[in-house]
Amino acid sequence: MGGIYVSGWACENQCGSRRVNCGLWRWFCQKCKTDICDKCHRRKVQRDRENGMRESPRSLELGTKFLDLCKDHQWEQVTEMLQKRPGLVNCEVEGRWSPLHYASRAGNPQMVEHLLKLSADATSFAGDGKTMRSCFLQPAFTIFNHYDANNIGVIDAMELGWVVKSVRPRITDAETQQLFASCDLNRNGEIDFVEFVLWLFAGGGKYLAQDILASAERIASGSVGVQALKLKGVLSKRAGLPPHVYETPEYSPMPQMAHHPPRGEKLLACTEYVQQLAPMLPGIILPEGCLEEVERIAQLRAEVLHSNDLSFEMICSVVMWTFDAVLATEEESFPKEKSFQYLMNQYVDQRDTEFFFAARGYFYYFMTALDLLPPAEGVVYQGIPKEHAAAVREILIPGTSLIWRSFTTALQLWGNMVAYEKGIILQITLLPRELRAKGVKYESKGRDISKLSALTGSSEVLLLPNIRLGVGPETVKKGIPVIELREMEEDTAITLNAEDFD
Repeated sequence: MGGIYVSGWACENQCGSRRVNCGLWRWFCQKCKTDICDKCHRRKVQRDRENGMRESPRSLELGTKFLDLCKDHQWEQVTEMLQKRPGLVNCEVEGRWSPLHYASRAGNPQMVEHLLKLSADATSFAGDGKTMRSCFLQPAFTIFNHYDANNIGVIDAMELGWVVKSVRPRITDAETQQLFASCDLNRNGEIDFVEFVLWLFAGGGKYLAQDILASAERIASGSVGVQALKLKGVLSKRAGLPPHVYETPEYSPMPQMAHHPPRGEKLLACTEYVQQLAPMLPGIILPEGCLEEVERIAQLRAEVLHSNDLSFEMICSVVMWTFDAVLATEEESFPKEKSFQYLMNQYVDQRDTEFFFAARGYFYYFMTALDLLPPAEGVVYQGIPKEHAAAVREILIPGTSLIWRSFTTALQLWGNMVAYEKGIILQITLLPRELRAKGVKYESKGRDISKLSALTGSSEVLLLPNIRLGVGPETVKKGIPVIELREMEEDTAITLNAEDFD
């Protein structure tokens, strides 16, 4: 085992075999099966250097010349040398960075991709102790770490779906599964950071690399350090239907409050309207700093969207609707029955005229924002808790139809429905956007709010009140009962006049 490794690594048994990486910070010899950690390997390197075990001067000269070219960003000459000596891709000279470090620091994704294709080691340390994470791949690690819900160094198919969905909201479940298959190189059902980097720069995800790396700051925003696992639990439960949604499945008109600001009144900030409504929402949890956090997240969403139609207060109203107190406290989890969204929906379901009047300012912002968002499409999911499964089966009879009276949350990714593995999942197919293009006046009552949600990368779709659904058969998907629903092409846009609430 020498002190200078032109091939990047030598077996500690000096059997002449080159290493393979078998996970973060471990080394494995395919020839003699030696398995050591990176720390032990580098101690061995140091001992060998102290004992005078060195590569030949010619090898040292060649490695130094190659790394000098990398340092000077002479990538054409680097490529030529790699064609003749592929082993230089993991060249190590004491105190120097690796080729991949230089390419990463230079911000050259094409060269990074080329080096990774040649089996460059994405986990190695530089001579100054820096890792790839502290160079160009820091944004990639930020994203990877954010979605590693269990903090175990790997992500699963659901978590990779969140990464992709954050930059491609309309991507389907089938497409995310294909991307996961291309990323899971060893087919163990999990993705470590090395696999993620290879996938992002040299594999099936490279066409997303620019957007994913650019979105690192946005993806981290809005979570305020809260673990992804806790956020997933909040989101999954939000997509569960409370009993009153399917116990009163008849049509009831909603007031038309979009684009109708309160008459003769000065408009207030969205959070001021929320403060006015709080006394009417029994049990609501609004921790100290909650509304400031809502405004902070809304500002981040506004900076990303650059929308000329959606005002800051409109964006703020959607953030408030999706906000959970866990985002402000970072520690506790709260029952959804005490959330702003749930308590507001109680009044919506009752079509409480007095409440609509009291909430006219907030609903003006909220309903206008939803009206300006394009209709969602495709398949979304909702959950039925195990305790309500039997009652729901009695109501959701194949061949019948039903109407949901209040706002309900659905998720675009199957994997996010983690809270309903023992209950029932509703698979809802929304109306296609092509209907309006064909001159049909019907459009889906789903609105994709994932880019405005307080939970970043949430894949949330909000189903508007009075959505009419046809009930299909019950099937089994991944061992979980699934009832298929399909949005119906029926005009339910009858509304009360705005003047009724003035």
